[in-house]
Amino acid sequence: MSRPIRVLDTGALLGYAHQTKMQVPSQLAYCADEGLWMRTSVLCVAEAYHDCHDDATDMLDVLLSLPTVEVVDCRVGDGDVVGNVAKRVERISLAHSCMLVWELDVPLMTTDQRRASKVLEDGLIWQI
Repeated sequence: MSRPIRVLDTGALLGYAHQTKMQVPSQLAYCADEGLWMRTSVLCVAEAYHDCHDDATDMLDVLLSLPTVEVVDCRVGDGDVVGNVAKRVERISLAHSCMLVWELDVPLMTTDQRRASKVLEDGLIWQI
Protein backbone atom coordinates (compact mmCIF):
# COMPACT_ATOMS: atom_id res chain seq x y z
CA MET A 1 0.00 0.00 0.00
CA SER A 2 1.38 3.40 -0.95
CA ARG A 3 1.63 6.31 1.43
CA PRO A 4 1.63 10.04 0.92
CA ILE A 5 4.83 11.64 -0.37
CA ARG A 6 4.14 15.25 0.71
CA VAL A 7 2.00 17.36 3.01
CA LEU A 8 0.60 20.51 1.40
CA ASP A 9 0.35 23.63 3.57
CA THR A 10 -1.95 26.59 2.92
CA GLY A 11 0.71 28.33 0.81
CA ALA A 12 1.01 25.30 -1.46
CA LEU A 13 -2.76 25.17 -1.91
CA LEU A 14 -2.89 28.88 -2.72
CA GLY A 15 0.12 28.61 -5.01
CA TYR A 16 -1.73 25.98 -7.03
CA ALA A 17 -5.03 27.90 -7.04
CA HIS A 18 -3.37 31.18 -8.09
CA GLN A 19 -1.06 29.31 -10.49
CA THR A 20 2.06 30.87 -8.98
CA LYS A 21 3.81 27.76 -7.60
CA MET A 22 4.48 25.22 -10.34
CA GLN A 23 6.06 22.70 -7.95
CA VAL A 24 2.59 21.65 -6.78
CA PRO A 25 1.16 20.67 -10.20
CA SER A 26 4.48 19.00 -11.01
CA GLN A 27 4.26 16.86 -7.86
CA LEU A 28 0.58 16.12 -8.56
CA ALA A 29 1.48 14.85 -12.04
CA TYR A 30 4.22 12.69 -10.54
CA CYS A 31 1.74 11.26 -8.02
CA ALA A 32 -0.77 10.50 -10.77
CA ASP A 33 1.89 8.74 -12.86
CA GLU A 34 3.23 6.69 -9.94
CA GLY A 35 0.00 5.93 -8.06
CA LEU A 36 1.05 8.12 -5.11
CA TRP A 37 -0.77 10.88 -3.24
CA MET A 38 -0.39 13.89 -1.00
CA ARG A 39 -2.16 15.06 2.15
CA THR A 40 -3.35 18.40 3.38
CA SER A 41 -5.00 19.54 6.58
CA VAL A 42 -8.66 20.54 6.65
CA LEU A 43 -7.42 23.63 8.52
CA CYS A 44 -5.19 24.53 5.54
CA VAL A 45 -8.15 24.02 3.21
CA ALA A 46 -10.29 26.39 5.28
CA GLU A 47 -7.51 28.97 5.40
CA ALA A 48 -6.89 28.64 1.66
CA TYR A 49 -10.56 29.21 0.81
CA HIS A 50 -10.56 32.22 3.13
CA ASP A 51 -7.45 33.72 1.49
CA CYS A 52 -8.12 32.64 -2.11
CA HIS A 53 -8.88 35.27 -4.74
CA ASP A 54 -12.44 34.91 -6.02
CA ASP A 55 -11.25 34.10 -9.54
CA ALA A 56 -9.07 31.23 -8.26
CA THR A 57 -11.52 29.28 -6.10
CA ASP A 58 -12.40 27.03 -9.06
CA MET A 59 -8.75 25.93 -9.23
CA LEU A 60 -8.78 25.21 -5.51
CA ASP A 61 -11.94 23.13 -6.03
CA VAL A 62 -10.15 21.18 -8.77
CA LEU A 63 -7.09 20.53 -6.62
CA LEU A 64 -9.16 19.22 -3.72
CA SER A 65 -11.20 16.94 -5.98
CA LEU A 66 -8.14 15.13 -7.33
CA PRO A 67 -7.73 11.49 -6.27
CA THR A 68 -4.07 12.25 -5.50
CA VAL A 69 -4.98 14.69 -2.69
CA GLU A 70 -6.38 13.61 0.66
CA VAL A 71 -7.81 16.13 3.13
CA VAL A 72 -7.19 15.11 6.75
CA ASP A 73 -9.51 16.15 9.57
CA CYS A 74 -8.20 17.60 12.78
CA ARG A 75 -9.43 15.15 15.41
CA VAL A 76 -10.38 16.03 18.98
CA GLY A 77 -7.31 14.16 20.27
CA ASP A 78 -5.06 16.36 18.12
CA GLY A 79 -6.04 19.54 19.94
CA ASP A 80 -3.31 19.63 22.57
CA VAL A 81 -0.48 18.92 20.12
CA VAL A 82 -1.80 21.31 17.47
CA GLY A 83 -2.40 24.04 20.04
CA ASN A 84 1.06 23.74 21.56
CA VAL A 85 2.79 23.66 18.18
CA ALA A 86 0.69 26.64 17.04
CA LYS A 87 2.19 28.67 19.87
CA ARG A 88 5.59 28.19 18.20
CA VAL A 89 4.68 28.43 14.51
CA GLU A 90 2.00 31.12 14.99
CA ARG A 91 -0.63 29.44 12.77
CA ILE A 92 -3.02 26.64 13.70
CA SER A 93 -3.16 25.32 10.11
CA LEU A 94 0.64 25.13 9.92
CA ALA A 95 0.73 23.39 13.29
CA HIS A 96 -1.65 20.69 12.05
CA SER A 97 0.44 20.31 8.89
CA CYS A 98 3.56 19.84 11.00
CA MET A 99 1.78 17.17 13.00
CA LEU A 100 0.96 15.34 9.74
CA VAL A 101 4.62 15.61 8.70
CA TRP A 102 5.74 14.01 11.98
CA GLU A 103 3.14 11.26 11.59
CA LEU A 104 4.15 10.45 8.00
CA ASP A 105 7.84 11.44 7.97
CA VAL A 106 7.41 13.16 4.59
CA PRO A 107 8.26 16.76 3.59
CA LEU A 108 5.96 19.72 4.00
CA MET A 109 5.45 21.83 0.86
CA THR A 110 5.10 25.37 2.21
CA THR A 111 5.70 29.02 1.49
CA ASP A 112 6.37 29.59 5.19
CA GLN A 113 9.74 27.95 5.80
CA ARG A 114 10.67 30.41 8.54
CA ARG A 115 7.78 29.39 10.79
CA ALA A 116 7.87 25.69 9.86
CA SER A 117 11.58 25.52 10.72
CA LYS A 118 10.73 26.35 14.33
CA VAL A 119 9.50 22.76 14.76
CA LEU A 120 10.61 20.80 11.66
CA GLU A 121 14.09 19.80 10.56
CA ASP A 122 15.30 21.26 7.26
CA GLY A 123 14.99 17.91 5.48
CA LEU A 124 11.25 17.88 6.20
CA ILE A 125 10.58 21.33 4.70
CA TRP A 126 10.21 21.88 0.98
CA GLN A 127 10.08 25.65 0.45
CA ILE A 128 8.08 26.62 -2.62
